[in-house]
Amino acid sequence: MRHQFFRTYLITLQFLCVISFPFLNDRFHFITDIPGFENRKLAEKPVFNPEHLDPYPAAFEKYYNDTFALRSRIIRGFNLYNIVILKKTPFPDEVIIGKNNWLFLSGMHVNAYLGKDRFSEKELRSLKENFLRNKKYLASKNCKFYVMIVPTKANIYPENMPFTFWKLNELGWGEEINRYMDKNSDLKMIDLFTALKKEKSNDPLYYLADLHWNRLGAFYSANAAINKMSQNIPGLSPLALGDYRILKKPLGIGDIRRMVGDLDMYNETEYELVPIAGSRSKEVKKENYMVNKGFVFPDEYARVREIKGSRQPKLLIFSDSFGMHIFPFLSENFSRTVKIFDGWSYAINTEIVEKEKPDIVLMVIYEPFIRNMLPKE
Repeated sequence: MRHQFFRTYLITLQFLCVISFPFLNDRFHFITDIPGFENRKLAEKPVFNPEHLDPYPAAFEKYYNDTFALRSRIIRGFNLYNIVILKKTPFPDEVIIGKNNWLFLSGMHVNAYLGKDRFSEKELRSLKENFLRNKKYLASKNCKFYVMIVPTKANIYPENMPFTFWKLNELGWGEEINRYMDKNSDLKMIDLFTALKKEKSNDPLYYLADLHWNRLGAFYSANAAINKMSQNIPGLSPLALGDYRILKKPLGIGDIRRMVGDLDMYNETEYELVPIAGSRSKEVKKENYMVNKGFVFPDEYARVREIKGSRQPKLLIFSDSFGMHIFPFLSENFSRTVKIFDGWSYAINTEIVEKEKPDIVLMVIYEPFIRNMLPKE
């Protein structure tokens, strides 16, 4: 009886310690939290207004859920338990845990690989008409037009996808569009699917814990573009990997790694390609082009590189975030290269075309975002 009485008090004491610990820890800091790793702005503490009480409880709950004691440490531990012990993703609607420490994004990113939600004939025609309108307009400016669809990394590294993900169709979204355009138009599509699969046997071309290609992937993609362009434009030459010194260093936090809590098991290598003889092109002052309203990376909107004294053609790139790494490599073949991060709309900015008077326009489209180009219904 006495033993049972003691056990009851012990359990009660443990319970009180557990529920009071967050409040005591906030005051005395027995354990410090780790830095937050969510790529979003956390809720701010709402102002208590007795004359406007209705929204306060929900707003305070949202604030508390974002700021309770040791929140980041607890989430990180939960993610680690799911990934290491249970071998499953803590965020099935957002992240896929692949083989060999590869992380992939869910949703449209994996649908582009699986061939799910294939494009209808109407959608394919709409994309073709969009591209051909751009081509016709640029041709009137004596400018050639090329389109490059960047594969989602699952389409280049399907062997690292979990065995539970079966392709519904042989072709992913990008390959489907490339094939359709090659068959039904004279538009010059740059086939990165074939090029990157051919070069992937040694070092990885994409980050393991980020959706983007690394600098090696960007290098081979730039060469695929130059090879295609050189068929119609004399004087363009693919780059030689032997002309670069490849430096390996630890990579910072990738975007998908951040989502699962910056776990050390996802450490990986960054490949930096340094031209042995130096870069021919140099970054110069960018034009004061008006940034799209609401664009979240205004400093990345426009970048310019030039080769001093060169008589090579001029290149204008409309791109998404994949343009960042490919831009320096492409610029080695052009007298002036302007990269515009257009906010995932993939539209030709005629004002910039009129100002720059490029010889070539290259549109770089990340495969899962192709539908951004379709008319809004």
